[in-house]
Amino acid sequence: MLGLFVAALLAAAGLLRQQIMTAWPQTAPLYAALGINAPASSLALQEISFSQGMHAGRPALTVKGVILNQGSSTVAVPPVLVKLHNAAGRDIYTWTHQLPEKTLEAGSRIEFETSLADPPAEARNLEVTFQQAE
Repeated sequence: MLGLFVAALLAAAGLLRQQIMTAWPQTAPLYAALGINAPASSLALQEISFSQGMHAGRPALTVKGVILNQGSSTVAVPPVLVKLHNAAGRDIYTWTHQLPEKTLEAGSRIEFETSLADPPAEARNLEVTFQQAE
């Protein structure tokens, strides 16, 4: 009986991995350690823009965008990761922005905005992605 229970539990964990990783993103490394790839996220970053200006008398870089859930179920919203690159393409500064929304329903979208005071002068490009679960 115990063997059947364990087998059923493992089968469910395999078949429902998308729902499990959505509900508990911390399980992604466990699945990766077992050689099971995480399914592609249904979240997409769109309408990314940036502007430079002054904030409280200091230079600031502001990044804005939209997160869209293109899937058919509610998913967890990971922090947005912003990377600044120098002219050679190397990362020179990164920061994360945690949205107040923890989940996003199917077909929904949320806007985000994050700023960095005193960005590095050698920054030439930026990249906006989602922070990977650790």
